[in-house]
Amino acid sequence: MIAFMKRILTAIFLCALCLLCYSQQKTLTLGSPVENLEKSQSRVLIPNNELVESHDIMMDGVNYTIGIRECKIVYIGTSDEKFRVDNLRVGAPISENLLDRELGYTPGWGYYIKMDSGWYAGFDFSKKPTEETPIKFFFKFDF
Repeated sequence: MIAFMKRILTAIFLCALCLLCYSQQKTLTLGSPVENLEKSQSRVLIPNNELVESHDIMMDGVNYTIGIRECKIVYIGTSDEKFRVDNLRVGAPISENLLDRELGYTPGWGYYIKMDSGWYAGFDFSKKPTEETPIKFFFKFDF
């Protein structure tokens, strides 16, 4: 009986430790402070047509580009085909439920549609998307 209790306590301890480690993993969030990154010469054009410092990073096997202004994340984008959000991926056509939503457009930057998750689906900048238009990238930005 004592051995059984020790096993149960050990299992509970390991589960708690895993949850603690998982909860402390870094996530990409707009407005998050950026620490320990060397100054970059790379820039990314963000939806308000501003060039900001950028870094390419990999999290959970997905490549992202983050835009940084004043040591905070102001843009998160990916065109990685491994990224999935709202059951969509890069290269997928616009889903029917997105076609009913407001289409955003920034001259010189492109067309986009906001999704339920808070991410935006981005499209070819040169022509208005239709139901056959594939998603080119996903991004987060506070307009």
